[in-house]
Amino acid sequence: MKHPYYILGLAAALAVATPSFAQNDGDRNDGKYNPTVSGSIQSDMLAPTGSQSDGSHEDFRTNTFVDLNVMSKYIDAGARFEYREHQLPGYDAAFKGYGVPYVYLKAKLKNFEVTVGNFYEQFGSGFVLRTYEERSLGIDNSLLGARIVTTPVKGVRLKALTGQQRRYWAHNDSWVSGADVELSLDSWFKGLAQSGTSLTLGGSFVNKNERNDEDVFNGNYRLVMPRNVNAWDARVTLNTHGFNVLAEYAQKTADPSFKNNYIYRKGTAAMLSASWANTARALTNIAVLWVVLTSSPAPSAKHSAAQAAVTRQLVRR
Repeated sequence: MKHPYYILGLAAALAVATPSFAQNDGDRNDGKYNPTVSGSIQSDMLAPTGSQSDGSHEDFRTNTFVDLNVMSKYIDAGARFEYREHQLPGYDAAFKGYGVPYVYLKAKLKNFEVTVGNFYEQFGSGFVLRTYEERSLGIDNSLLGARIVTTPVKGVRLKALTGQQRRYWAHNDSWVSGADVELSLDSWFKGLAQSGTSLTLGGSFVNKNERNDEDVFNGNYRLVMPRNVNAWDARVTLNTHGFNVLAEYAQKTADPSFKNNYIYRKGTAAMLSASWANTARALTNIAVLWVVLTSSPAPSAKHSAAQAAVTRQLVRR
């Protein structure tokens, strides 16, 4: 690296300036609304000595992230710059580089919100869809596409989205599309609200559409990979007087891959979570039951031919 101290100095200068980087004029002009500009900088640095474990001899390493957001009453916009050309040890080499992998534009109306560009989303507990960023672990699977969030009537929230997931500095060829609905029953039934009880029902559906032009073989058979993989989720949440219960069930159609040894079976997951909290004594008791049922191990060679007629579409090589 030719100029590591330039980057170090720039990062330090921006870090010092960050507290004054946010500007909000919302209280000026007799209450008239004005845009808000905010930003943040995170720079993890390392100055190693001698040869590193990966065999390199770099005298300076850094993972640097610069976020900039502009928010207003009807429009939000933002972008993130990442510098990983000389990244810290332990991160996937495919992240090496720099650029702007995250850009978004959001339009907001009374009961309607539209986002185009990059975004993160989670349906329910994340069984069927969860996109998020965890920099310390090198995880960022944001979607590049479009999302709509609306509350057409009181107590109803709808989401719909489509996009391609980030893969290092590019995006997967597959398209992820889905919808989610949540119904707040306490908004419709006064008895629930008056008793301090909230009851929410939710459901999700997600589809992954992916072309697979490469032939995949398992022994003497060529596997026909599914073009579409679907998953759905149903859940109920109850909250009353400090007592919370969440029950959720999800199911996914066959999604054979190298990681699961090309199993052509459905996957299911169920979770029951209960907790109780008292404001005087904080969290007093919590009980969680989490059950996950996945596809069974791959069939043995003795009965693979018999199972093929039911679970696989096979063609002789």
